[in-house]
Amino acid sequence: MTENDEKKTQADKRIPSRWQSSNASLVFGVLTASFALGGVALSFLVALARHPRLADIILASAVILLGLARAFWPGRPWYASRNKALDVTIYLLVAAGLLLLSPWASTLQAL
Repeated sequence: MTENDEKKTQADKRIPSRWQSSNASLVFGVLTASFALGGVALSFLVALARHPRLADIILASAVILLGLARAFWPGRPWYASRNKALDVTIYLLVAAGLLLLSPWASTLQAL
């Protein structure tokens, strides 16, 4: 076994294969998409049941989950811009805005 072969086998042990990293990205993408779509769908159903404040809280919770996922997952997922800190800040500001305005959601007469 040559010196180059030894370096290659050591590098193979340290670096995960492309299949493993793409598989992890796929799992993360499916999880975050289900958080986003599930939060919006559940919020819509709760709003149809005439509980608009609870619908806002559910939607804000989904946004917070996406912000936390963006903060702790390495790399750039499908819903990210180039700056992780800015993404997390915007997600948390949107969630705070939803929570701040949620008491007045029931005053709107929709449907």
